[in-house]
Amino acid sequence: MGNSGRVIALAEKIPSNPEAIVWNHAGGGSIFHNIKWGEWPLHVAEEALKAQQATGIDFTGVDVITEDGKAYVLELNSAPSLTSTYRQKVFAKLLSWIGKVA
Repeated sequence: MGNSGRVIALAEKIPSNPEAIVWNHAGGGSIFHNIKWGEWPLHVAEEALKAQQATGIDFTGVDVITEDGKAYVLELNSAPSLTSTYRQKVFAKLLSWIGKVA
């Protein structure tokens, strides 16, 4: 298997508490808002894809922040969160596709 060169989903992470310093699970959590395909900020998707391709792994979740219109990659996750039904379906499609091309 190799890099597919595809972004399968984008989601915006919104803190449960807007005044919180940290937005992770231990800090009180956050909400993921799925961004529809036609509304993707392409520069963000491109930065995420570049970071993933640099690793040589087949897939990853990529955390990106934006400031003043520029995207910055924070980290790559080998086990992205699959807490919503939508994300579970998207990743199931990805794994099915990877299995067919392997």
